Amino acid sequence: MNEPVSAPPSGPSAAIQSPAPLPVPQRRRWWKPVLLLLVGFICGGVVGIGGTLKVIDNRVQEAIHHPERMPERLAARLTSRLSLSPKQRAEVLAILQTRQRQMLSIRHRVQPEVETVLDGVEGDISAILDPKQREKWLHDIHYLRDRFTPPMPGKE
Repeated sequence: MNEPVSAPPSGPSAAIQSPAPLPVPQRRRWWKPVLLLLVGFICGGVVGIGGTLKVIDNRVQEAIHHPERMPERLAARLTSRLSLSPKQRAEVLAILQTRQRQMLSIRHRVQPEVETVLDGVEGDISAILDPKQREKWLHDIHYLRDRFTPPMPGKE
């Protein structure tokens, strides 16, 4: 029962003990932050483009449906871009208002003819459609005409 206790080895072989294994470092996943950054960049671009398109659409719709505001807006823009004096601004505004009246006069002469052509397009296409298609067509064409064909001043 008395077993001899062995002494730790001594000598050159004692120094060659295998050390505890070193922990394996985790590989960094560099692609996750890069992917997140890329997704954020794309989302920001989409939101920015969408916002820009909405602003442009609003400006176009205002110009179509409220042309009476355009001479003042154009005069203000030209004043800023060209550093117009107050006298020049007043002259530019007067020119724009006069020319707008001329364009309105032309529009009063031409608009009924344009409306007749658009009515013809609406009717001709409606005639070849079945009732369900016609309903969609009439909805779409009325939406487009309301949106992009400004009413004549005085008819609003």
